[in-house]
Amino acid sequence: MLVPGADINSRVLVRIGDFSCSCVLNSDEIGCPGAYFQTRPYRAPEVILELPYDETVDMWSYGILLAELFLQQMPIFGENQTDQLAAIMEVFGFLPAKMVVRSRKVDVYRSALRYVTKSGFQRRPYRKPLSVILRSAPALLVDLIRKCLQLDPANRITSKDALRHPFFIQSQRSSQFRRPRYIKSNYWF
Repeated sequence: MLVPGADINSRVLVRIGDFSCSCVLNSDEIGCPGAYFQTRPYRAPEVILELPYDETVDMWSYGILLAELFLQQMPIFGENQTDQLAAIMEVFGFLPAKMVVRSRKVDVYRSALRYVTKSGFQRRPYRKPLSVILRSAPALLVDLIRKCLQLDPANRITSKDALRHPFFIQSQRSSQFRRPRYIKSNYWF
């Protein structure tokens, strides 16, 4: 992924790898944990609702990470589990009914619909659309992030399709694409 560099005319290549919560679905040796395996800001709605999940939760996290890299701040952040779901709905609206009715955490969903933050701010579904949050982002990046952040996991882009997304194809063909300078960092997510 190319992100803005030190000055307005430069770009740097960023490669991301995160194996801190690695697991293999349906494996006895490296099985996936329960509901709290994703760090809250990167947590997919189905994980918050304690629904069955698969590899699509990684695409949700990746979409959040792409937006975070562009914005240099978290695009969606909640102070707790309920607020995180409320913050997600502020951007994307109501969760699909089929997800809510299958969840054991309907109470979390109901509380998220009328959540008030510690500072007294009332969250509302659809208050802050993704297009507003990413208003200065390139259109292809917004499209990729939107495809990663589909509320219904069945509608999320797959990792294979994400790699074929025009955002990456265009970045690789760009005359600004160059080999990266590696910078040692002590910043850990």
